[in-house]
Amino acid sequence: MTSSNAVQVPEGRELTRLERIGLGLDSKTLEVVAGTADGMVGQKAARKASGMIVKLVQQGKISGKGVLIAGQPGTGKTALALGMSQALGADVPFTMMTGSEVFSLGMSKTEGLTQALRRSMGVRIREECEVIEGEVVEIIIDREALMTKATAKGKLTIKTTDMETVYELGQRMVEALNKERVGPGDVISIDKANGRIMKLGRSYTRARDFDAMGGETKFVACPEGELQIRKETIHTVTMHEIDVINSRTQGFLALFSGETGEIKPEVRDQINSRIAEWRESGKAELVPGVLFIDEAHMLDLECFSFLNRAMEEEYAPLIVMATNRGVSRIRGTHDSKSPHGIPVDFLDRLLIISTTAYSPEEIREIVTIRAEEEDVKLSEDALAELQRIGSDITLRYAMQLVATSNLIAARRKSSTVDVCDIQRAYSLFLDESRSAQQLNIKVMLQYLGRGVFSAKPFFSGISRNSWKSYHAGGKSKGWSSEGMWAIGAMTFTIPAIFWIYNHRVRGPVHGHELKEVVVENLQQIPRDLGSMERRPLSQNNDGSKPLVPLIKAKYLLVGGGTASFSAMEEIRRLEPDADIMIISEERHAPYLRPPLSKELWFNADLKDTNNLRFTDWHGEQKPIFFQNEEFFETKNIEAPHMKTRLVLGRKAIELDVQAKLVTLDDGTAVAYEKVLLATGGRPKMLATIVESPTEVHRHVSTFRTVDDFFRLQSALGPDKHVVVVGGGFLGSELAVALAQYSKSHFSGNLQISQFFPEDGNMSLVFPRYLSRWTMSRVKRAGVKVIPNTQLGSVVWDAAQDKVVLNLDNGAQLKADHVLVAIGIEPNVELASRAGLELDHERGGILTNAELQARSDVFAAGDAISFHDSSLGIRRRVEHYDHSVLSGKLAGANMVDSQHAKPYAVQSMFWSDLGPEVGYEAVGLIDSRLTTVGVWAEATSEDSPRAADLDPSDIRAQAIGAITSRKADTSEHKVSSVIPSPSGEKAYGKGVVFYVKDRRIVGMVMFNLFNRLSLAREIIQEERTVEELQTMVELFNINETLKPPSPSNSESES
Repeated sequence: MTSSNAVQVPEGRELTRLERIGLGLDSKTLEVVAGTADGMVGQKAARKASGMIVKLVQQGKISGKGVLIAGQPGTGKTALALGMSQALGADVPFTMMTGSEVFSLGMSKTEGLTQALRRSMGVRIREECEVIEGEVVEIIIDREALMTKATAKGKLTIKTTDMETVYELGQRMVEALNKERVGPGDVISIDKANGRIMKLGRSYTRARDFDAMGGETKFVACPEGELQIRKETIHTVTMHEIDVINSRTQGFLALFSGETGEIKPEVRDQINSRIAEWRESGKAELVPGVLFIDEAHMLDLECFSFLNRAMEEEYAPLIVMATNRGVSRIRGTHDSKSPHGIPVDFLDRLLIISTTAYSPEEIREIVTIRAEEEDVKLSEDALAELQRIGSDITLRYAMQLVATSNLIAARRKSSTVDVCDIQRAYSLFLDESRSAQQLNIKVMLQYLGRGVFSAKPFFSGISRNSWKSYHAGGKSKGWSSEGMWAIGAMTFTIPAIFWIYNHRVRGPVHGHELKEVVVENLQQIPRDLGSMERRPLSQNNDGSKPLVPLIKAKYLLVGGGTASFSAMEEIRRLEPDADIMIISEERHAPYLRPPLSKELWFNADLKDTNNLRFTDWHGEQKPIFFQNEEFFETKNIEAPHMKTRLVLGRKAIELDVQAKLVTLDDGTAVAYEKVLLATGGRPKMLATIVESPTEVHRHVSTFRTVDDFFRLQSALGPDKHVVVVGGGFLGSELAVALAQYSKSHFSGNLQISQFFPEDGNMSLVFPRYLSRWTMSRVKRAGVKVIPNTQLGSVVWDAAQDKVVLNLDNGAQLKADHVLVAIGIEPNVELASRAGLELDHERGGILTNAELQARSDVFAAGDAISFHDSSLGIRRRVEHYDHSVLSGKLAGANMVDSQHAKPYAVQSMFWSDLGPEVGYEAVGLIDSRLTTVGVWAEATSEDSPRAADLDPSDIRAQAIGAITSRKADTSEHKVSSVIPSPSGEKAYGKGVVFYVKDRRIVGMVMFNLFNRLSLAREIIQEERTVEELQTMVELFNINETLKPPSPSNSESES
């Protein structure tokens, strides 16, 4: 078993549909192998011509020439270009762009084209360099710093057959390892001169680590001899990459350079000279590639003139263009026209390949391939129907109906798409012709106020009769009476509409004001997001309904906590240009909650605390915010933005699942395509305190947010008394943290008390002996702990200005402030009003294993009740790591709902009771289960303060990194499993196994760090209690305590 902090990815991946497309030619004769091959259908002449172009490129004989692929829309022009790319191989640069891109690059058009050209020219460089080559043993990376764009550090352990060395990693190396997805077992080569990392393959020694490996996985032997060797390397880079590296402003002047993305001509001249020297000395050779420009007719005269000159230069790739235009105007001229909108002098330089319309048989084959790609089973009649739609309307429209028809078939619980499903999809999703027709009718209705005719029969007449005539395979022979009546009405009304429009006036007309049509008056028009620009929200004084703009977002994340931020990051990773909006009730950008109850209280400097920065055990300053507010767009939230739009201080009060609308508390309506409910929870409050006098409420608080932190901090002071109610993780952490705060800021004159109904701290999760021992540590920290006690009543002592807590054991506590930490209540009100299912037993929004609550509605974080597919039970978890992992999975499933993955990983949680005691746990942790504890004496290094991974690294584990566990070659001495103690012992470090039906379902590691990966593997592999001795040895517990006396069903060694 291996473990690492590096992100692990499968070495072999399934190719996408476009990557599988080839030209389907014989490599020697360039003849078409078959009508359908390598994903290409038909277009035999065009494929053969493209194959000849590929051959010329491979022979280096076409540099500076050009190709134009001309054909109707939907005839495979882009597929031909992708097929050429596939045939050329990965070593030949291939760049794709559209003609319109040059107008929106933020730089001059010629600079944009120059960069595209140089991206398409490769340089194959041979050089002898000093490299470090070996097998990766372990990687430790500061994941939190990497995600927050702070300076990341790490360690890399690498070995050969003869030696092993640990290297310290800087920021650049950490980023390079992360980019290359390097993990333990990979054999890598590191160029010492520039830090470039090359993954050579997987080590043969790791060949049996996994049951199944990708077909492309390459196994290599672990290198022999020294780690550092001199070696000749061959690598290919593009000329643009060399340009970028040499154009970056260095040093102090980089602060004032004002980078625009443009590269100076003198820099390129120097690079061209250097490449020429390399070529003469045999050190390098040119690799001419391909620049593919789709929609070439969108380029203007200046662009064509530039490309005309560029094709004559020495460093010029093959230029392949595509267009679907015939004779059209050349952009940049007044009325000059030419074939394909391309100037004739440039067109003469191009070899033109023509694509033709697909035959019905080829359309049938293409639809069949698309159905296979999307795992859709079509009946013969459905396939014939799609073939006819592709022939009569467009092929692209027919292929779009494949997936939608499959969804319709699934709703009627059929695994096969039939004609009725195609008909339903045809009526729901319009082609461009019918869409334009209906839009014109909507505009007419808005002008007439529906005073001439009703829209509904007109639509039904067109829809029903057009479908009947289409389905018959011929042109329409007649309309229904409603359709004929509507055409007659249009004959008379359309001229009237134009007259009204041309003679319209601003302001009152005949005593009546012109008013916008309210959406409610158009109920019979199909209600879609494209037409819903406004909706009524409230009544004005005059009784009319004002109209508020409708905000749109592709991905709407409700909740501003960890789960939303994690989902946003995953969506952004999978879809970099995604349109994302986050709605948060809080006034702050998303932040880490754990430091609020731990590290922030250990700051000696109040200024750092007030700035929400904490000092970790290594003395490094870190903010609690995931990103600063500049990372988000918080001003102009109405329109899509490259940044994530963040709405602060607003609450979502209504969710309409059918209309895909979320309404905020200020009346704003947000339309979405996919929505995530990450509403979290709110702290519970004791009913006794809720019913107490108002004066008491001013001295009582809960703890969850940044505002709660500052409120509690303001209540502290010398000679004051704070009472913490609750003995769970949060209550115990805060009690210890406040006691430490009292010592560091008030010389111990701030008194901290804690009471709870259980007989020890954290007794709901820890076995009894460990709960009691934890309570002793809390007392040692300076907290007055009162177990087995509940609150009886609360009164206000006006004379002393204190809250009087009367406990059920007869004792009385007088407090200046009361902090209630007894758990949270999931926020499910929004889901409940939307009609989503709730878990009334555990609380929370009911989701499946893929974290989906309804179609296009996902949920994550503290507020969900999910199915744990690993343990086979339903759970609700309220910990930080669960929010991170569930948010990440929900974000991934929102992007690719068709291939949604289940929530299979076991989340972890940690708790630090000051700098000396730390817990990490994973799996199902419940004190009602049978437990087996294994303990050893701790050293000074067995604490959060002295751990190899500081607390921030533990938090880095919680945001997705895989924890490493270090090799320990010392002898293991583990006694047999024996019962728990009757007296208190000095439990230095150890692990507690939680057992259900003889299976290990959870583990708590006490002052035993870097074992999370191992713990997760044990749970995932369904290890049983019979294998306990082997598992204990894996945890590297070197010494054990003497056998204590038996007690309960718990065991300890």
